[in-house]
Amino acid sequence: MRYLLGFCTVLAVVLLPVAAHQPFQYPLSDHAQAQQPICPDLDLGGRGRSSDDNKRSLARTRKVAIIGAGPSGSSAAYFLKTAQDRINLLAATRNTTADRIKVTIFERDNRIGGRTAVAYPYDDRRYHPVELGASLYADVNYNMRRAVRQFGLETGAQNGIGGETGVWDGQQFLFRGDISSWWTSAKLFLRYGNSPLAAEKLLKRALASFLRLYSASYLHRPSRDDANATASGFPWKTIASLAHAVNVSQPASVTASQFFTSNGVSTLFVEEMIEALSRVNYAQDTPDLHGFAGLISLALSGATGVRDGNYRVFEQFVERSGARIHLGEAGTVTGLVKFDSLRDAVRSGKITCNDALAYGWTGAEAQQARWWVGTRDGEGELFDAVVVAAPWHDADITLVNTDRRIPRPPYVHLHVTLLATTAKSANPLYFGFGKADDVPATVLTSAESVRRAVAARLAAAAADSGEAPQAHDDAVKSPNLEFLSMNYLRPLRFRNESSDATQSTPAAGAGAGPERAGEYIVKIFSLSPLSDAQLHRLFDASSIGWVHRKQWFSYPLLTPLSTFPRVEVDENLYFPNAFESLASTMETSLVSARNTVGLLLRKWYGDAFVNGPTGDGDGEAECPWTKAEGGFAVEDKDEDQDEETVLNNEEWAGWGCRSG
Repeated sequence: MRYLLGFCTVLAVVLLPVAAHQPFQYPLSDHAQAQQPICPDLDLGGRGRSSDDNKRSLARTRKVAIIGAGPSGSSAAYFLKTAQDRINLLAATRNTTADRIKVTIFERDNRIGGRTAVAYPYDDRRYHPVELGASLYADVNYNMRRAVRQFGLETGAQNGIGGETGVWDGQQFLFRGDISSWWTSAKLFLRYGNSPLAAEKLLKRALASFLRLYSASYLHRPSRDDANATASGFPWKTIASLAHAVNVSQPASVTASQFFTSNGVSTLFVEEMIEALSRVNYAQDTPDLHGFAGLISLALSGATGVRDGNYRVFEQFVERSGARIHLGEAGTVTGLVKFDSLRDAVRSGKITCNDALAYGWTGAEAQQARWWVGTRDGEGELFDAVVVAAPWHDADITLVNTDRRIPRPPYVHLHVTLLATTAKSANPLYFGFGKADDVPATVLTSAESVRRAVAARLAAAAADSGEAPQAHDDAVKSPNLEFLSMNYLRPLRFRNESSDATQSTPAAGAGAGPERAGEYIVKIFSLSPLSDAQLHRLFDASSIGWVHRKQWFSYPLLTPLSTFPRVEVDENLYFPNAFESLASTMETSLVSARNTVGLLLRKWYGDAFVNGPTGDGDGEAECPWTKAEGGFAVEDKDEDQDEETVLNNEEWAGWGCRSG
């Protein structure tokens, strides 16, 4: 049923005077007043069966609203679909009527993918698209790899032409070389000693812990102390408990500079190489972002992307979820109103007694909070639960009748500039070279020289010597960093051309259109918009044929964490993007979405549904762990954590003790 009150109703509720410390009073519609006493055919007094009774015969409809169709929202819808599959299987086995989980996705953009999006060179869809947002996922991003494989998507998007990488500080290149095998590079060893190996050791140790998130036996093994909980804590109610479970709390509590230098990595390597990677990955410097984000920046091995754009993964999640989706104005949520019980929702006119009965919202179910979701087009609907799978700082959503608040961490305002150029490299003169000199195909940056220059100027000002700095003073020669990174991605090609092609001319039969031989696609990240004048200093103006600019609130400022946000912000209101304070990637968005859905399912169907067989003789296979007398798990080694086992787990997106 569609409702016609939407945000106008939300706004009206917001403006109602409410006495301090008094319970919220809902206005009664004429229909609701005419129905007194409320719903005599329904038990609204809490005398019904508990939601933990998995053998009840009364089927319910569980309505879930997901706000946002990016990685978190789209995958949450898919994980709810796999839960529905399990519900149907268990109901058939037990000869009962299956509950129905009805999912609605609200997305204010007119597309799916969130911060994954592409642009087409010259706005011509015959060319290979270029990623504007999240471009790559690493070989340890198992959820992304399994989804891509399951959905039959083609990988191998070319995001670099290889060759030399340089680290630029605004005045000079601190390092130039091939870092594709940087752990063993002789050139790196000569400059940084054993620091690359020390950093690699830290990364491997962190990955060994973090990859337990894909181990079914680690996730689902029962606790020794509580048969209705797991030893790991999955699903985790807070990001703090998740971080503790995978041993990343400590690196997340200090800056990347502090973490690496205190663990045997030289300051020089941190300032130059690790910072270069943190700036291209998170647009943040090592003295600012936390150590775990610094570690993530190093996890480059096997990085790839979907050829037609990573957004295709999230389109597939939505399509396969069977969820109803509202885009644009109809998908723009403007208000969320909490109703403490079904009685309050009925009294306010947000649902009729007949609909409540049809959904099976009776007994103890009637005492649970529900949420009215109002949208910009004036529509609205009541839901059992809401998953806010979008950054809250620019969501423009009003929360009503709750004192809880969703975290609003500041986000990086990132500028992405794409261009097509016939220049085989950036302008050597920009970097202080001669016209015939080569410039690295990938230019990363370090801001350490900028920080030192600023510190020197501040020290001079503090000294207040009264003497103006001379032009030759180092403090005056401030390095100039106009961008975070610049990368030659690939030659410009039509889609039906091989990625091995060395030229970018249209293939035979490609159709009419301009012949753009020898053009390259370049991507530049910066913290400020790059003007045409700046681009013409970086590249000869006559060489540039196409420019596309995009700005994002790309990821949070990943400062060291002393506290972590909760995933369930209020009763039945969930915020999977809380994970972004710890890590912001496509992969961790999927991890967080699965954890969020796990919390919701455990509340509705019990721990056995999420973490193990029900024990009711339903034919499920035994769980992949050894049990001691009394049924408690032996803390043996997780044997299902190796890459091949994880990638071949066909139940990865499902529920029960073999999922993960």
